[in-house]
Amino acid sequence: MVLTIITGSIASKAQQANCRLFHTGKYRIIDTANKSDILIDRNDSLETRMIYRQKPGTTKEAYEMQVVFKIKWINDCSYTAKLVKTVIPTPKGERSLPVEKKTLTVQILKSSNDAYLERGIFNDKHHSSYTYVVYKL
Repeated sequence: MVLTIITGSIASKAQQANCRLFHTGKYRIIDTANKSDILIDRNDSLETRMIYRQKPGTTKEAYEMQVVFKIKWINDCSYTAKLVKTVIPTPKGERSLPVEKKTLTVQILKSSNDAYLERGIFNDKHHSSYTYVVYKL
C-alpha cells in the first residue's frame, strides 16, 4: 500500500516535470477533423497560432488565420491564454479582426519527449472545449 502511494506520487511528479519541456518552443497540431494544420510559436508571455486549412476540392493548404494569445502559466501543466489579436489574409494584405474578450484555459494531460496531449476550454457561454495531440518541432 505504501509502495503504491510512493510510486503514484513519483509518477505524478514526473508528469509535472515533463510539462516544463513545452513551456516555450515551436509546435504543430494536425487537426484531421477540420482538415487544418496549426503551427504554434510560444515564448514566456505570448503564443501565436498560425492556422492553415485545406482548400475545398484540393489537397493544398492555405493560410487562413493568425491568432495571438497572451499567456500566463498557472502551474507546470496549465496556462491561461487571453486573446490579443486575430489576423486574416485578404486580397490586399492582412486585416486584424476586432478582439473578443476570450480566455482559453489549456491543460497538458499527458506528455512524452516530443509531444503532449492538450485540452483547451474556452470561457465562452458554451464552455466549448477541444483535445489535440501537439507535436514539438
